[in-house]
Amino acid sequence: MKSMNSLNVLAAVCVNERHKRKVKIFRVLLKLVSHVSTKEQHYEITKILVSQSINNDKSGKTIVKNFKHVLGDKKWGWVIKNTRAYAKSF
Repeated sequence: MKSMNSLNVLAAVCVNERHKRKVKIFRVLLKLVSHVSTKEQHYEITKILVSQSINNDKSGKTIVKNFKHVLGDKKWGWVIKNTRAYAKSF
């Protein structure tokens, strides 16, 4: 999955890498988002990540809010549930 690798690179740019736990959780979030997104949604998510890295927004809050808007409530609920389960595991 070449596109997933590009998302990981963009995630590293968007999120402050000093906080390794946040980066790990954010990468899991990206994997889950790409798992449930359609091709069009995947394109929108990539655009969000590129624009945030260009604007140098490292908080991640805007990115996550935009992901929720793109995916919709049902898919977003699934992503959050599984991300929380992963975060509790370490």
